[in-house]
Amino acid sequence: NDSANKKVTSINRKSLDNLRAIQTPGGADIVSKVINAYLSESSNLLKKLQQAKNDNDPANLYKLAHALKSSSANVGALTLADFCKSLEAIGRGGSMEGTAELVESIKNEYHNATSQLKHELDNDYGKQASA
Repeated sequence: NDSANKKVTSINRKSLDNLRAIQTPGGADIVSKVINAYLSESSNLLKKLQQAKNDNDPANLYKLAHALKSSSANVGALTLADFCKSLEAIGRGGSMEGTAELVESIKNEYHNATSQLKHELDNDYGKQASA
């Protein structure tokens, strides 16, 4: 599907390629394990992040943004990680100014990134099945 390929990517493939490089032949699929762990854990982090914003809790916002930033960077969701870094800095400063817009940007980019990661999983499984 060419139109999907022309879409701006939210995932830095180099990050996933780095994971593939440490894959041992015949070993558990590292990329799939990392992506699946990210998909399950990050969803909860995002919900808690939204709640921290709703609760006007900059300390928790900082902590959650930091966690989501790190895990997002690990799977190559670098744009998402950058948004989280900005939110982390605001929370660290004890402020809530601008967090509503930033959390919306994070939610939108999270949707894009997870959609691409799920597509990546489908492609990996397809390659393994045909190998």
